[in-house]
Amino acid sequence: TMPGESTTLRFTFTSVDKTILGIVLEEANAVPPDVIDSLVPSAKEFFENALAKAQEVYEDAAATEEEVKEAWSDLLDAMH
Repeated sequence: TMPGESTTLRFTFTSVDKTILGIVLEEANAVPPDVIDSLVPSAKEFFENALAKAQEVYEDAAATEEEVKEAWSDLLDAMH
């Protein structure tokens, strides 16, 4: 038996939907390297940073809904 058997434990789970982020990542990863290389340096850097951040958030099991939304939104902006 556990000490404090009358203790009630409560757990809260948050489910974060990464579907849109996954789709935007898929599209971004499909951009041919020669197209990326042809971008002006500031646009190329913006795209590469947004892609790296989006991938990081996608792989983060603890990412919040806000982080996921920001990641796909920023990546979509970079692709636009």
